[in-house]
This record gives sequence, structure tokens and C-alpha cells, in this order.
Amino acid sequence: MKKIIAAAGLVLIIAAAGIPFFRGIAVERIVRGAFADINRIYEDSGTGMSVEIREYDRNFLSSRIEWELKAGALEPLYGIESIVFVENADHGFIKTVSNTTLERNKWFTDFVDQELDGRNPLTISTCYPLSGEIESTCKVDGFSFAGKGKTVQVRPGHVSINLDRGLENIRSEVDWGGMTSTEEFSMGRFEMKSKMKRITGRIWDGNASCRMEKLTAWDADTELQVDNLTYELTSSFDGDKNTVSIEAGYGADMIASGDSKIDKPVMEVAVNHMDAKRYGEFAKLWSEAAAGILEKVDPEAIKEGRGAGKAVERQMGRAGMQIAAACEKLLTKGLEIRVSRLQADFPQGRVKGSIMLKLKKDMTFVRFLPIANDPAAALDVFSLKSDFRLPYQMAQQRQTLLSPVYPGMQTGFFVKKGDDLVHKAETRDGKLFLNGKEVLLQ
Repeated sequence: MKKIIAAAGLVLIIAAAGIPFFRGIAVERIVRGAFADINRIYEDSGTGMSVEIREYDRNFLSSRIEWELKAGALEPLYGIESIVFVENADHGFIKTVSNTTLERNKWFTDFVDQELDGRNPLTISTCYPLSGEIESTCKVDGFSFAGKGKTVQVRPGHVSINLDRGLENIRSEVDWGGMTSTEEFSMGRFEMKSKMKRITGRIWDGNASCRMEKLTAWDADTELQVDNLTYELTSSFDGDKNTVSIEAGYGADMIASGDSKIDKPVMEVAVNHMDAKRYGEFAKLWSEAAAGILEKVDPEAIKEGRGAGKAVERQMGRAGMQIAAACEKLLTKGLEIRVSRLQADFPQGRVKGSIMLKLKKDMTFVRFLPIANDPAAALDVFSLKSDFRLPYQMAQQRQTLLSPVYPGMQTGFFVKKGDDLVHKAETRDGKLFLNGKEVLLQ
């Protein structure tokens, strides 16, 4: 009996000793699979970015992974063709943890040696649990350096990214103290969170939001100040209707420049009920157009303050046709464009409003042309609802706003109510109403 127990114990010890080895095999499978998934996402983005494993040296207790992120079409913007990462991973019994360095990038090591006295402020660690997820954290210590006669101070921060198996769900979080450049700008704490689910290569479902505590920029004549700048993006996929809706929200506590000041500006913009297949085609054409522009960017022109270069201007003209074709694909029945919660407080008073425009049938740009000669035809194409209010003293050319400008109008675009100009319009029962009066379209 004792011999059996001893033999069983020996088997367990040998098996336990082999766990790190098999963990190393499992991690390699996770890494290679993740890289394949990432490249598929990059391919759909149209930016030309990609990741490539240059070397994978797997040992019994540890692995060394050298991989490269290629910038693709973004290279002209950043002046960096690629970034090489070196991961040193220790195989654990439950999870594998790696530490990553940028030691193979001369531009980075030169910056650390020459500007930071050899003190590397960057720490990157990645955890590979048994579940197959990838959890990566990047931490930056505070540092400062001199650039073009000015001192740049970068405050501490961290970035965390969680990828599940197959990259179906991606979660990320950024918390950064901001940075300051002497006599140029100052940026306060920056926070960002996102939780997205991949439906297809170009369609995502989820939410992303960010907040900048304070931004101040100045030159010899003007100072710009923004307090508590916020942005939120929501992408929703309706599997039953096979549609995509995207909503973006913007806001701030205050925006001031010189003697001008705006308090609590907010705005939400949404494009709802886009056909998912057509949206995918639109995203493809858009990304290809953007990549074409980026490829023409002249880094030297940017450095010298001459813009992005003449080639970019020519490419933007060509890209305009591509983008127009991409937009036309989205003109399907049910498409809704909505601007809501448009609001801001000016010294003269509050401005607020909203507008909703919805397609009642599939359209093309050519099919809009007859509306110019027959405005009544628009009632068969659009549903409309709009509502605006602004202070009377703030409005320019008030008489034009208050007077009918079309024979069928019984009021101007606005009517005066108290100290405000008010506008209300809507389509109802095949008719257009403006400020409570029917517009007689001919």
C-alpha cells in the first residue's frame, strides 16, 4: 500500500513539474491565435497596420517573444515605421505573466538615454490566465524633458486592456494625469473607458467614453480654456433588424477664449437604423479613403508648419468621391439622423434645440434632384421634427428669421416669444407644419 501511495505521489510531483511546460504551450497557442485575430481587425480597418511575431523562443519555464507592430498608413503621422516589443514570460502553474520592453527600438532607447538620463518610465506587463484571456497593463511614471526650448512635463498614468479568447470582447481603461508644455498648453487628468463586443470586422456593439479634466492652450494673443471636456460613443447592433446605430455625445462645463465664454455646452448626434451590410461597405470605403489620404501625408511639411502637403490636398479631392459613394449606400428606408440635447449658455442667455430627420423610402442622390422643382415631394421622402430656442438679442438678421421666405410659409422660421426666438417644425399626416401653421408646398 505504501508503495502505491509513493508511486502515486511521484506521478503527481512529475505532473506538477510539467505544468509550466504545458502552460508555455498553451500560452503560445493563445498568442498566435490573438495575433491572427488582431491582423483580421487591422485588415478590416484599412490602415495597413499589422502585427507579426518575429521570434518565439519557448523554453521549459519561460518564453521570449519578439513581435512587431507595423504602423502602415499611420507612419507619416508619427514618423515611426514600426515598434518592436520584447516579452519575457514566466510560465506559472495557474497563469503566465510577461514583462515587455522596447529595448529593440533605437528611437526609444535614444530618448531614454539622452532626455531621461537612462531612466525608463515605461512598464508593460501581460497576464495569460487559463481562461485564454489576455490582460495587459502599461504604466508610465512621471517624467520631464526639454523640447524646442520648452520643458514638457508628463504626469503618471496607466492603460489596461482585456481581450477575451477570439477577441470577441475588448475592454480598456485609461487613467492619465495629463501633461504640460511650458507657454504652450496644459492638459489635466484624462480618463477613458470602453467595453466593446465585435459583431463583424467593422461592426461593434458597446460603449466608449472619455473625460479631460482641463485643457488650456495659449499663444501671444489668445488663451483657450476648456473645463471637464467629455465624449461618449455608443454603437448598437440590432440582430433582429440587422441594423447599426451610432450615437456620439459631447459636453463641457465651460469653454472660454479671449472675451468669449460658453457655459455647459452639450450635444448628442446619432445616426440610427443603418442597414448593417451597407454600413460594413460604407466603413470599408471610408477606411480606404482615409488610408489613401494618410499615405500622402508629408511629415516634413507637418514639421515645418506647412500643413500635410499638396499631395494630401489632391488625394482629399479624390477621396471625396469615394466618401460620397460610401454615404449613398446608407440612404435606406428607416435611416434616422438626430441631433438632440443641443444646449449652451451664453452671456445673452441659453440656446437649445433638437432636430430629427428620417427617410421614409430607399433613396439615391439622383432621386433627391426632383425635390428642387417640387418641394412637396419631400413629404414622401422625409419625416422631420425640429425644435430650437435662442435669445432674441443674440440673433443676427432677426427680421429675416421672423419673416416668411417662401410663398407657402405663414410664419418665419422663428417667432418671437418673450425674450426668445422660438422655432418648431414637424411633418404630420403628409403635411409640413412650421410654428403651428401649415406650410403650403407647391
